[in-house]
Amino acid sequence: AIQAIRRLPWAARTPIVVVTADTTQETEQKVLALGADDYIMKPFEPAVLTARIKAVFERQRLAA
Repeated sequence: AIQAIRRLPWAARTPIVVVTADTTQETEQKVLALGADDYIMKPFEPAVLTARIKAVFERQRLAA
């Protein structure tokens, strides 16, 4: 899904934060290599997810 989103011209810059129950380091490395902007494992605190999403948008804003 990450690669498909990145290939769409109108969605290529859409921030992607992967939320998963898979805690392996290999999965984290893979999703980041595929183009995800961040990664968070379940269970998580809602405030942490919110902070990560805000950080992704801020990085995107600064890069523009």
